[in-house]
Amino acid sequence: MKRLILIVAMTLIAALAAACGGGDGGSSGGGGAGNPEDAGREFLNAAFSMDVEKARSIVCEARRGEIEEPSDEDRAALEAVEIDLSGLEFTVSDQTDNSAMLTVSGNVTMSMEGQEMELPVDQMFGDEAIPVIVENGKWVVCPENTDLLGG
Repeated sequence: MKRLILIVAMTLIAALAAACGGGDGGSSGGGGAGNPEDAGREFLNAAFSMDVEKARSIVCEARRGEIEEPSDEDRAALEAVEIDLSGLEFTVSDQTDNSAMLTVSGNVTMSMEGQEMELPVDQMFGDEAIPVIVENGKWVVCPENTDLLGG
């Protein structure tokens, strides 16, 4: 069973990487958060729930078009797994009035059919700090590396 969870987890990681790796230039206005930590948390919640519109709303305009709709297979894999992001910690550094750097650490817990697996977030996303900026009065993530979720 742990092997099945690992396979599903790897599928999800690939799906999340694809979600931030290309796109058709689609955009969604609005969104954003009240502080850098909330922007990062909201973005990861949207990404892991494959809520494309929410993810687009919490990403800077320069990167918004790079978020793609997940495939039916990726959505099916996600529905089979319960994901808990409560083990993640968000650390803000170099904050000014309009920008900050956000580092995510901790574990993502994935559960499937009563089995649980913890994955260190740095294995999934790498350990790069993520730029967060103020755009239209709200904090949004604006990764320089367009495969933020690919590691």
